[in-house]
Amino acid sequence: MQRGHMLLNSNMPSEAAEAYRKAITAFAYCLNSDPSLNRSSVNYAPSYRSAMCSFNMQAYEQGKSELKRLFSEVAPHLITNPYVYGLKGLLYFNTSNYDEAIDALKQSLLLLPAWQFDIPVKNAPSSDVSAIIALRDRFQGETSLVIGAAYFFKGDVKESWKFASESHRLLPHEASPLYNLAVLSERKGDSEATVHDYLEQFVAQINAVSYPLIFRMISDPDMVKHRAWLARKLIAAGKVQSSDIPYFQDIISAKPTLTSATEQSAGNVGQNMIINIGVNHGQVIAEQSVTIVRQQVQQIFSQAASDIQQLPKPGDRKNAYDALNDLHQEVDRCLDQGQKYKPNARRIQKCLRALATVAPDVAQTVIGFLLNPPVGVLASIKLIHNVVAEYTRNAR
Repeated sequence: MQRGHMLLNSNMPSEAAEAYRKAITAFAYCLNSDPSLNRSSVNYAPSYRSAMCSFNMQAYEQGKSELKRLFSEVAPHLITNPYVYGLKGLLYFNTSNYDEAIDALKQSLLLLPAWQFDIPVKNAPSSDVSAIIALRDRFQGETSLVIGAAYFFKGDVKESWKFASESHRLLPHEASPLYNLAVLSERKGDSEATVHDYLEQFVAQINAVSYPLIFRMISDPDMVKHRAWLARKLIAAGKVQSSDIPYFQDIISAKPTLTSATEQSAGNVGQNMIINIGVNHGQVIAEQSVTIVRQQVQQIFSQAASDIQQLPKPGDRKNAYDALNDLHQEVDRCLDQGQKYKPNARRIQKCLRALATVAPDVAQTVIGFLLNPPVGVLASIKLIHNVVAEYTRNAR
């Protein structure tokens, strides 16, 4: 799991996904070997750790399923780790279940004061106490940001403003709370000067990590009348990378015809960071980009992994997981290498045969997707598609 975190932070998503899949398989194996592990380690249970991997892979439904298992085996009051409820809230937020997300995230905040972040407090030096305070402030600030976003999507601007303001109080040097406050200020009907004040602060806090947020802000529907003003401010403040300046200059001249270099490569920013979840942001990449294709592929394989969990025999589950993981690796390589990819037809067909033997319904779902993918996906996985088509012809 830690390897997955490192690879993800190093901008190596396909390698990270493979590491996370292996971790999920390992956690599933542990629980199959000893079903009591969730109950004996409630705050760091295998199902929680597996759900964390699923979240980082954007396999949100799979993550929800893993946490549902934990909460079905452990009484909720025994779980005192706020991160467990925080993860639950994020999984529900990312699947648009905003009421459930708000409830879980608020529960995480209730648990926060007693949580020591694994830092011993008794006779602790002041530096450790300060570290705990800083970690609590960050957790509370990031969690408040997401609660505010959930209220926004529910149409409750008043509660959204309350939590966005709390997030900004705790994280005064972060751009994301200011993003939300600017959008909410516009939505509330505040004066142009008030909205611009939040945008000025937003621009001041933009750095290398939060840089992609400027594309969300500039394309946000609530910011339409402020686009040119914001573009001028970003350029004047030296916050725009040289390759993106023509894009913002076109916005200033009211001719938004270009796609910026960063916009093309921004991808799904903030998949592992609560702080980069913005409110009502516009999609910043083309619909048929590799990032979107990866998301659609991930959804299918995540659902397949979730279905495999329901197989009654541990041996069948393991064999099906192994086959599914190997097949997913081949699809990832195809997406990474494009036309340079040379499909391992023998490996792909072996995976499909294994799935068909122990999990025929899963095999049918995966094969159906690879044979008839959504518009925009086929071109990216055409070489895999050809191998699967040959397999189905020979299997008849």
